[in-house]
Amino acid sequence: MRCLKCGFENPNGSVVCSNCGTTFTNVNLNQNSMGVNNNLGNMQQMNGGAQQNIFDANSFNNNMNNNSQNTNMNNVDNSIQSLSANNQSNIDMVNNSINTEDKKVKKKKLKWWIPVLLFVGAILGFVVPTIIDIILGFVMGTEELESSNIPNILGAVTIILPLLLLLLCFISIPIVIIKYNKDDSNKQDEKIDDYLNSSASLDDKLLAAFIGDNYDKITNNKFSLSACFLCVWYLCYRKIYILSIVIAIVNTMIGLFLPVLSGVYSIVLMVISGCLFNKLYVKYAKKKINKIKAENPNMSEDDLIKIVRQKGGVSPKALTIYIIAYVIITIICFAILLSNGLKGKTLSCSATESQMGVTLKHDVEMTFNNALLTGTKQKITYTIDDSYVSYSSYLEELARENVQEYIDHGCDVDIVNKGSEIVVTINIDVKNMSELDKQYLNLDNPGTYESNKNSLEIDGYTCK
Repeated sequence: MRCLKCGFENPNGSVVCSNCGTTFTNVNLNQNSMGVNNNLGNMQQMNGGAQQNIFDANSFNNNMNNNSQNTNMNNVDNSIQSLSANNQSNIDMVNNSINTEDKKVKKKKLKWWIPVLLFVGAILGFVVPTIIDIILGFVMGTEELESSNIPNILGAVTIILPLLLLLLCFISIPIVIIKYNKDDSNKQDEKIDDYLNSSASLDDKLLAAFIGDNYDKITNNKFSLSACFLCVWYLCYRKIYILSIVIAIVNTMIGLFLPVLSGVYSIVLMVISGCLFNKLYVKYAKKKINKIKAENPNMSEDDLIKIVRQKGGVSPKALTIYIIAYVIITIICFAILLSNGLKGKTLSCSATESQMGVTLKHDVEMTFNNALLTGTKQKITYTIDDSYVSYSSYLEELARENVQEYIDHGCDVDIVNKGSEIVVTINIDVKNMSELDKQYLNLDNPGTYESNKNSLEIDGYTCK
């Protein structure tokens, strides 16, 4: 093997020239490769005689470079694949995070079940004790049931539990609305801002600025779920204060004076509100906008939009104040009704009859507390005609004999003889009487307000 650099003949298969140390290629040279080497050698001699084994050196370097490049490319590919995998993992993590946040946002917007659940609980709190009372009336009997403490307990539950749940329901509604408004306000503002920056007409921009939240739903939908279910509260939320107050007063009047029609009225009001609100609100908004434009003829578009936004839109604060006031008034009304109920009921009845120159008037006043008879007062007045005045002493003695049993059993009896009139007053403190005295006077099972009223009316008394 001839060295192209120095021309020294080396044994076949040599890697390095024994004379000059030039490195040979590791390939087996055939005749073609020898021809190439000879041609390269001839070219080197023709170009100045500086003989270098360019073929061998370049081949070696090229092989090394190729191997290095292949290795580097493999490393780069592996790095890219690793980065791609990491990026994909990061993208998946971000997507999962976004999905989680979306789910959280959706959960935040689905809070209407709280006031609805409380309202349903209030209805059940009123209905269930009433049903239990009816069932116990059939099982135990009306008289026995009303003489026990069960009606008192059920009555307290019927009043206190629904009132408490309704109170919580009313308090939760503004919280839900404010929370929803807070979560959704940025998106709504972005939509309105995009619309205000568009090429729409000035009137359309002012209408969008006045309506604000849910502009698309109000202008495009014929039915409003919010107006249907919230009604007066939604009017207040939309800053229609006068109409909301008027409707609230009408609701109160109907509930107080026409309670039978209250349920039907509420349903009709909900349907009308849902069907007409969007249409009427758009007309209301346009009327307000035209008034603002008439009052500010030379104002720029941006300033008009700013004023219209202030006059329109929604007001969670106003709604909160309205509901708080409503709750306070409701609590006061219930407290008055409850206090009147705790004071008890008084049954007043009277009857009059005349016989042989004497007119007898019997007044009965019975006091009930929590469906139990606590006391009774009887006033018997004998009015004597002038021709029978001489018999007044006899009538007094007769009256004393008739009430002696009441005196013997601890009742307070007073008799006044005015000549032409004898007044007998009997006060019975049923609550503090002994059981024996109650049994003797038939007051151990005195009955209820309704049962005594019915019994006295059957006997000819007029009750109020």
